[in-house]
Amino acid sequence: MLKYEMKKIFTKRINRILLAAALLIGIILSCFAVGSVFYTDENGDSPKGITAWRLLAEDKNQWEGELTPEKISEVLKIDRALAAQYPDEVPDEVYGSVVQSYWDIKDFVINVLTPDSMWDESVIYQLTDEQTGEIYEIYRENMSKMAEELAANWQQGDMIRLK
Repeated sequence: MLKYEMKKIFTKRINRILLAAALLIGIILSCFAVGSVFYTDENGDSPKGITAWRLLAEDKNQWEGELTPEKISEVLKIDRALAAQYPDEVPDEVYGSVVQSYWDIKDFVINVLTPDSMWDESVIYQLTDEQTGEIYEIYRENMSKMAEELAANWQQGDMIRLK
């Protein structure tokens, strides 16, 4: 049965052309995805392509494991020290050798602390050790608020449709 259906699809010239076009578009988009990674090495250079993906994964794997408040605190201490040392901007060499490896953790903390506002990096410099220990409680509270807001908006939408 499947063979018959496939034969029906591939006997038409337009279907073969559309399938080839879809395959070509898929290959082109895959190439864009491979080339879109941002990686900086210890020298400040930026390799491209699959090499950059592999190097970035190796770099981030040093923080592999459970993301505990202690690990978050360690990341924030390193970031605060670098911010004090380089008040304007971290050089590419330092970014490539240090910051890039923990950027996802830093991004997570900033998103947890600023759920309703714009992305503001300064919140991590105001974070106390006690708040760092309670980061997952803050995260749970934010998720509960978001779920309640979503439920309220959904119910409002249903009420409007009923009228």
